[in-house]
Amino acid sequence: MSDEPALSGDHSRPEIPMRLTDPVARHLPSRLPTLALTVAAVWLVQSFPAQALTVANHDDDAAMVVIIANGEEQAYELAPGETVTDLCKSGCTAIFGNGEEITMTGTETVAIENDAPRITSSN
Repeated sequence: MSDEPALSGDHSRPEIPMRLTDPVARHLPSRLPTLALTVAAVWLVQSFPAQALTVANHDDDAAMVVIIANGEEQAYELAPGETVTDLCKSGCTAIFGNGEEITMTGTETVAIENDAPRITSSN
């Protein structure tokens, strides 16, 4: 006689097939490259600020600039040394205090010096 207790019935574990039955999990491996690209694109968009017109007043006196974009006009008075950003992002017209009118793409940086605008960069 054996010292082990007698087992009644079948106590073995049923074999469970190792397959993915969840529809999302089943397609996940094929979607990983797309997921990685999406995450990378979101990171890039958030890492780099959107380009927009920036105007800096380098004069000792206040400077005026009027921005006309999408049919709307907005006037700005810049204190000496003040910089205003995000004036327009996709094209506008800027009219400066000296009467000079410049069509902008929305990516420029403009310095006002001696009451005259000077484009210092265009991204």
